[in-house]
Amino acid sequence: VADLRRMHPDDHPAIAHALSTWWDDDGDGSSTPEGAAHRRDIVPRLWCDHFWPTSTSAYAGDDLVGFLIGIHSPGRPEEAYAHFVGVRPDQRRGGLGQALYRRFAEEVRAAGRHTIRAITSEENTASVAFHRSLGFEVSGPDPDYETLQPPRWRFTWRLER
Repeated sequence: VADLRRMHPDDHPAIAHALSTWWDDDGDGSSTPEGAAHRRDIVPRLWCDHFWPTSTSAYAGDDLVGFLIGIHSPGRPEEAYAHFVGVRPDQRRGGLGQALYRRFAEEVRAAGRHTIRAITSEENTASVAFHRSLGFEVSGPDPDYETLQPPRWRFTWRLER
């Protein structure tokens, strides 16, 4: 059973390691250097330094087993954004990802916000299925979401007031 706790800036080294090792980029059980570098670019240290108050880490003992990096949008006061959710492979399909999102949703609701948004890449069909299972509306893939980037799936979860 994982212990969910407020993220701390010191969690970044464990998160950077997870970004390099938790995903199988080419189907052979390993993560390619290119895929790992791309994920590390998506979650540089500044996310842990500046958005830890709205983010959660999950630990089993001293081992990071999951995390959700989220923010309360400064430009859209009704919304929050889940930037990255990760669960260690041996912990997947056990409810940890759902628990991370439920905790984020409770905090978002308590802050008077009512919508959580997220995006993922066009090829990430596992993320699309996961977000649908949580109750997110899914649209896309949208070829115009990011300028000069591949299409993105867009997720919207409208929380009960």
